[in-house]
Amino acid sequence: MQASLAVVGCITGLSSAWVRADRWLALAAVLLGLVVPFTLVVILPTNKRLLDPRLDAHSHVATQLLVRWGRLHAVRKRAQWLLIRGFSRSSCRVVKE
Repeated sequence: MQASLAVVGCITGLSSAWVRADRWLALAAVLLGLVVPFTLVVILPTNKRLLDPRLDAHSHVATQLLVRWGRLHAVRKRAQWLLIRGFSRSSCRVVKE
């Protein structure tokens, strides 16, 4: 459900950015859309390895995977922060106009 909402939000944001000629809104919409492939291509394989029942939870490999997952999650959170900032900036312009 989150992926489909992100795709719909991306399309809606891009169309709104086109109509308003708002580059901040366009940037935020693109970031929203990029969260989906980033999650599927980059984070999902790490999640699968972490959830593998053969993985020893106390092993060095498990520790490395958790550290990697934390870094990847931080990248995604940073993108979401930029997203919120982009949408907020765009919304403030609408209120001022």
